[in-house]
Amino acid sequence: MSQIDDFLLLTEFDGKTFPTKFVERDDLLKIGAVGNGSSLLTRSSLAKKYDLEIIREGSYDSSPIKKARILKPKEIENTFSQTIPPRVKQELLSKSCLILGTSNPEIDHKDGRKQKTALELNEFQPLSRAANDAKRQFCKICKRTNKRFDAKQLYYPISFTYGDENYNDEIGCKGCFWYDIKDFREHLTLKIN
Repeated sequence: MSQIDDFLLLTEFDGKTFPTKFVERDDLLKIGAVGNGSSLLTRSSLAKKYDLEIIREGSYDSSPIKKARILKPKEIENTFSQTIPPRVKQELLSKSCLILGTSNPEIDHKDGRKQKTALELNEFQPLSRAANDAKRQFCKICKRTNKRFDAKQLYYPISFTYGDENYNDEIGCKGCFWYDIKDFREHLTLKIN
């Protein structure tokens, strides 16, 4: 896991509760978040997305950091976090890719349009880099054309489990093969039986 993941775990970050728990200096040192050259608390993607509270041992900006926590998301219009909660990463990194069955998957946001912050385990799925890259391309086409991916292109007997080829805000991605591969296959099993 990355420094950011380690920091999020230590703060008990859930994406909903702010401010988070403080992380003390000893723990910040263990994960390399403080010290010479560390930019986790100042210039990282974490620092760009969230207002951080940094308590120093002295009154100068150069004083050693005593503890730090996340105060709240930065107020930027129409933004959301694509950060995958550490507990979700821990759970899904031990799984296999849902398409290729390979180990060491990437963690995929099921909603290819990523129009809201995803925080729950059921909003993600494990995909290999190749599968995730393919999904990303099909989602880009859907965004551009508002035509959802037809699973018959992969020789499945049905195109969608819910809705049709036309994307709309009410249904969103639900029923598309790429949205929830496991659910799509479970629907096939139900239709066959």
